[in-house]
Amino acid sequence: MKKKLLVLISVIAATVCLAVVSLAGCKKVGGVPMVTDKSLADHDKAPAYAAYYQSQFEDMMSDYSAGNISAADAAAIMWALGSYNHGQAKQVVFFQDKVGETTLGGKTGKLAYQQYHKERRKDDSTGYKGEKYHYTIKHVFDSSISSIYENALEGARLRFVVNDTSVGLDKYGLYRFEKNGDTVFNGEQLFGRDLMTTEWKKGSDFGKAEEVWASGVVASNTLSYREVESLLYDDIVRCEDDKNALENRSILGNINVLEDGIVTGAVITEAVNGAGEKYYKVKMTLDKDKANSDRASIAMLGDDNSAKNIVWDKLEIEFEIWAGGFMKSYHISEAWTGTISQSIINVDGSASAENYVYYSYSDSDTSFAAEHEFLKDYIANN
Repeated sequence: MKKKLLVLISVIAATVCLAVVSLAGCKKVGGVPMVTDKSLADHDKAPAYAAYYQSQFEDMMSDYSAGNISAADAAAIMWALGSYNHGQAKQVVFFQDKVGETTLGGKTGKLAYQQYHKERRKDDSTGYKGEKYHYTIKHVFDSSISSIYENALEGARLRFVVNDTSVGLDKYGLYRFEKNGDTVFNGEQLFGRDLMTTEWKKGSDFGKAEEVWASGVVASNTLSYREVESLLYDDIVRCEDDKNALENRSILGNINVLEDGIVTGAVITEAVNGAGEKYYKVKMTLDKDKANSDRASIAMLGDDNSAKNIVWDKLEIEFEIWAGGFMKSYHISEAWTGTISQSIINVDGSASAENYVYYSYSDSDTSFAAEHEFLKDYIANN
């Protein structure tokens, strides 16, 4: 009872501006940079710098072309190397749109989740401490679900990390904003996906020191691709029992594709963009029963959906990856059944979702100019 009372108090405190909180803390913030139909304009341009595991990726593709490894094996390694290359990228931006249908307590609603994540990582050679701009938005619509459940599923959070001293701030590091209004679809689309927007207020952690590091290297890029694959597999398996590994994992999505028997086949097609730059289109065939019996995969699925006792009813993956080993895009189509566990909610349910993610690596798409201008103006006027 005490725990539930504390949760209730925290919910009230988060939604009502109490007298002890300054009015500025509840003030709506305008002009926050958001994704538009012009974002990720260079999505179809190959990265101009090398991936950490580029040589391993190229060696593996040579083996695949020579018929030395199967399409299923190649596709699984492509996904894993692309995931860990993402964690070492010196600069990257991605847009994620995930929309599906959720059933809780016999009532159904649609849930949209969007994430925009842009970062330039720390460079010890120049003293640059890295920058990041990241927001997530969750929105329930077309719903007959109880308002209690809807409110628990709705949410948004935004984080700047600013470490460019030329911006002219008094402090450098983390600046956080929180949701402060309704979330709506704004009528724009990016990659054919309907965009959402919301209103914001000043959050905590304003000017707290923070640096943007690349993720830790699991396997040296001096090793063969098979040696790297083995070490990446070991890293993914840690998600079974290690909460820190689970929350900070480098594998994209929520499936341990390196587990024997999960990827049973694949179609790999070579393609080029308008500039003749090569990438691969990959469609994997997955054994959902094998995935459901894999502890690491189930741990990742449950963590992503704040659920337990969870199993897949459907599982499909398609992705595009540049010939150098950086992810270009991916699409996961999945459905699952389990017990939703959020805040004071603990109810059996099911969900299906289409999850699309798109990447860019160019200087212009990873520019922080608009974010710098917004933050300077906001601090000057508040």
